[in-house]
Order: sequence, then C-alpha cells, then structure tokens
Amino acid sequence: MKAKRYRIRSKSRFFLFITFTLALLAIIVVSIVSSTGAYSIESTHEIEHYWVQQGDTLWDIAREFSPEGYDIREMIYKIKEQNNMDTSMIIEGVKLEIPLLASK
Repeated sequence: MKAKRYRIRSKSRFFLFITFTLALLAIIVVSIVSSTGAYSIESTHEIEHYWVQQGDTLWDIAREFSPEGYDIREMIYKIKEQNNMDTSMIIEGVKLEIPLLASK
C-alpha cells in the first residue's frame, strides 16, 4: 500500500491553522486544569478568629469548626490555605483565621 503524501500549498495558511489549533488546545488544557483539583477552594466570606492555646492541634481545631460529615482533612487544607501555612505546625498564641463553611 502506497503512503499518501500531502503538499502544503500556502505556508501562511498552514502556519495560521497550526497556531490556532495550538492556542485552542492550550485554552482547553488550562480550563480543565484550573477547574479540577483535590480540594477546590470555595469562596467564603465569613471567617472566625481563633487563638491557638497550649495543646491545640490543627486536627482538633478543624474538627471543632467543620460541619457535620465534612472531611476533616479538607478543613485542615482550607485553614492552611486561609492562613498561608506551609506546614500543619501551630504555635500557642497565634491567631488563626478559620473559614466558616455551611453544612453540605
């Protein structure tokens, strides 16, 4: 079987087609990546301030403020995201902003 060969008649039209196709593909990939994630951040406007006391853990604080049936790990993630925390280490006397979530 003989392979079919294609010939480019207009280099400018071919370049325009490739550019448009790549731009469309990039838009699709960016929209998919930005809309999915392990934990998408919901916009919350209500925040409660909590002063860390001796013996507190982020797990206990998240359990106290999360709605019933809500995944505590996700709440920990939201607290860390709200307070720009890199780790789950908390220090006594630090004020944390706790996002208040409605029950799902």
